[in-house]
Amino acid sequence: MAPAQRGSYFEELHLFLVVALIVVSIILGVIGWKLHPDSNGFQTVPQNVGVLVAGSGYGLVQTLTQSGDDGATLKVSTGGAGKGVVPLNDAIPYEVFGGPQGDGAAATGLGPPLKFDGTPLPSTQWSYVVLNPGAARPCADHAGYRYGTVSLPLGSPTKALVVPPVPKKDRSTVGGTVPPPGLCVHWGSASPFSISGPYLSARFPPLRGISSDIPFTQIPQAGDLGVGQVRRVLYLEDGNNTANFAIQTDPRPTVSSPTAWTWTIKDARQVIQVAATNASATQHENNQAFYSGVLFGVVGGALIALITELVVPLHPRRRRR
Repeated sequence: MAPAQRGSYFEELHLFLVVALIVVSIILGVIGWKLHPDSNGFQTVPQNVGVLVAGSGYGLVQTLTQSGDDGATLKVSTGGAGKGVVPLNDAIPYEVFGGPQGDGAAATGLGPPLKFDGTPLPSTQWSYVVLNPGAARPCADHAGYRYGTVSLPLGSPTKALVVPPVPKKDRSTVGGTVPPPGLCVHWGSASPFSISGPYLSARFPPLRGISSDIPFTQIPQAGDLGVGQVRRVLYLEDGNNTANFAIQTDPRPTVSSPTAWTWTIKDARQVIQVAATNASATQHENNQAFYSGVLFGVVGGALIALITELVVPLHPRRRRR
């Protein structure tokens, strides 16, 4: 009995139609999926990365260079030293609070402002500190960078990357002081830069100069503190042109070139964050989304027809001639 029923079912199937519907669904489904836009708007970039500078009043140059869709290289270097430069030493004032819960009268303490892995970090052992570096790595091997935990006078322990100072044999003074060497770190992913389809997001880590001229009275900072004029440059990879992007955030760049934007600001009170959209890429994504929707609609119709073709022969009252 079972073989006869199985034979009658397949006799009522239009096998050519079934195969055609399956092939059409697979081919159009794959094409529609490939045309479907991958981007999901502006991507979140790390918000807690910051840079401490050994000394205050320095003019600095901070560059952020795109490396892939969510990788970047961050560099910081001194742009010169003027009369307002104060070098770092081991007698930095900071506020301390008495009482067992730290709610007593305020007082001022002196000493090394940082602790590295619980041990005081003398001024002669660092030039920059990258707070919350994430997966950042030095740009060059054997650069002497140290990973660990840094404690500030009024803050909790924080993961950090400590950059060593200039070796004595290579030291040269600028304006009577020894400027910090260059800082260079690279993220392969989860960097302060991200580009997703037509959406570009970037964040320049704020800079804080540390010296006897800048006491530690507050740790959280929205922007720069204790630095001179800062020139920030955001470089795009080849194939991306700044002319294609419309910046949505303030402040706007001071200067634009085909592959970079530049901001020149003294003691920026806000973190310089960039959100920009690529108009041509947005239109391209909209077109792809439309075509993808059409193809998925056709696939949906084909699947409904396929299910109907497979189910109808099973209904005893719907036997076809």
